[in-house]
Amino acid sequence: MEKGTIIVLFGAAGDLAKKKLYHSIHSLYAKGINLFLIGSGRREFSQAEFHKIVSDASHSTDSEFLNRFAYLAGNSADFSYYEKLKAEIDTIEAKNGKCNVLFYLSIPPELFSEVAVNLEKSGLNNSATGFRRLIIEKPFGYDLETARQLNSDINGAFGEDQIYRIDHYLGKELVQNIIAFRFSNPVFQGLWNKNHIDNVQITISETAGVDERGNYYDKSGAIRDMVQNHILQVLSLVAMEEPADNLADSVRDEKVKLLKSIEIFRENMPVIAGQYAGYGEHAGVSKNTKTETFAALKFNIKNERWEGVPFYARTGKKMAKSYAEVNIEFKKMKCVFCSAGEEKHHPNILKIKIQPEESISLQFNIPNPETGKIITQNLEFQHGKIYGLRSSKSYEILLKDVISGDMTRFVRWDEVEASWKIIDSITSMWKTSKNVFKYDAGGFGPKEADKLLESRKWIN
Repeated sequence: MEKGTIIVLFGAAGDLAKKKLYHSIHSLYAKGINLFLIGSGRREFSQAEFHKIVSDASHSTDSEFLNRFAYLAGNSADFSYYEKLKAEIDTIEAKNGKCNVLFYLSIPPELFSEVAVNLEKSGLNNSATGFRRLIIEKPFGYDLETARQLNSDINGAFGEDQIYRIDHYLGKELVQNIIAFRFSNPVFQGLWNKNHIDNVQITISETAGVDERGNYYDKSGAIRDMVQNHILQVLSLVAMEEPADNLADSVRDEKVKLLKSIEIFRENMPVIAGQYAGYGEHAGVSKNTKTETFAALKFNIKNERWEGVPFYARTGKKMAKSYAEVNIEFKKMKCVFCSAGEEKHHPNILKIKIQPEESISLQFNIPNPETGKIITQNLEFQHGKIYGLRSSKSYEILLKDVISGDMTRFVRWDEVEASWKIIDSITSMWKTSKNVFKYDAGGFGPKEADKLLESRKWIN
């Protein structure tokens, strides 16, 4: 059997563990990956109680699988806890041989530094007998300053090649496939520039509200919670230059170059902030809050490929539907076969749906055989119908990549730094000029976001 991997999961009773991680770990185990897990948390659970949590979350009653899970209650701020953790790892290795170890921090970000420092002090980061890797969930900092401090703290315990910063959007098949789609198809690669593309639109829309996350969200808002990571990651994959090869650092080098070419926001550059009606009534939300639950932006990319092509992005809560997609609108062509009065053809639109369904479709023009009038039709590839993979498997994909050491889907520090510079320019601008527009639930955000596109329209 292959060398075992122990996952030490801080936050083992949290929502992420229950909703995503245990099911993903079971899927990897069922595929033959030799995994063990030590759950860490402050709450006291017996082993039987913890196994019940794992069983319910993973939908597995396999005793052999469940017996690979142990639970160790304690305070991660207490250094003596790490001695107990080391003893638990030693117990597993005494029965199964020396193992690799992943430390997964599914905990509040203010605890990241504390845990990393204690892992280093206790020697648990020592990779002499197997790799030691650290997995961190977003958010990575609150702004550039806090992100740099956090990175400094963590780098004192783990090298950059040991740190896996998760943005779960990068585990979605259609997000990563953007690169292969662009650079493996000359029919699109040759058109992927300012000469043929009119604009690009990225939308991440949620029907859910803030709910019980008011205390966290009111300090964050849509710009920090969604734009700094998900939207900028998707944008970088859509707009980056072709990497030298498919190795992780080559891909991430090009993403960083793209992020650095995005124009920094200055006073009077339009960023639309919205807030859904009733947001201020949530527990943990301050009175008269100006935190945005919706944001719409226009990014300007200053390079030869994209000069003059607007990249629009919007994200919001309490919207009409939950979905994420990229729409690439090509320039309209002069009409040759159009009906009287029409000057240009309908634009071709390439739609990349990220969730809930995963598909790529192309809107093209063709004459109606009965009337001769030019109409639009779609060519569509539906990922799930062919491969059966769904967005819900993103954590399984990411965990498998961590175990194999493939960092392509993970965010390197210089990506984090470049994205925070963009976000900080927005929040700095907002200190003196932030207007928050109210919108009702069940729509597409405040009407002011429509004006951002000038003569264009959002593609819903």
